[in-house]
Amino acid sequence: MESELKVNRKMRIILTTFIVLLIIYFIVSLSFGKSENLESDNIKKQSYKGYIVEKFIDKPDHFGNKIILKNGNKQPIHWKFSVFLEVGDSVLKKEGDSFVTVYKKDGELITYDLVHNKIQNEK
Repeated sequence: MESELKVNRKMRIILTTFIVLLIIYFIVSLSFGKSENLESDNIKKQSYKGYIVEKFIDKPDHFGNKIILKNGNKQPIHWKFSVFLEVGDSVLKKEGDSFVTVYKKDGELITYDLVHNKIQNEK
């Protein structure tokens, strides 16, 4: 009986320690947020190019901003980037780059930094 109590006590201590460590891990993870390096790596893996035929907010997909290119490719985009895009513009995102080039229908050229969500330069 006494050894059973010792085993139960040890199991409670182990379980409590595990739960406390798990809570600490989640708090630390949430406080640091997404790793910019991880986000940058994911962005660099993407590639797309084409003429924008539609721009919309996809309500079923958590209200994500998207564009549809002439080739049928449906591309999710950041809302800060979406304000620079219009139907009739062309976009070019090469694999390995962290930026996208926007060829505006009026001839303007915009290079947009996808990691920092801002215009790199405007010509």
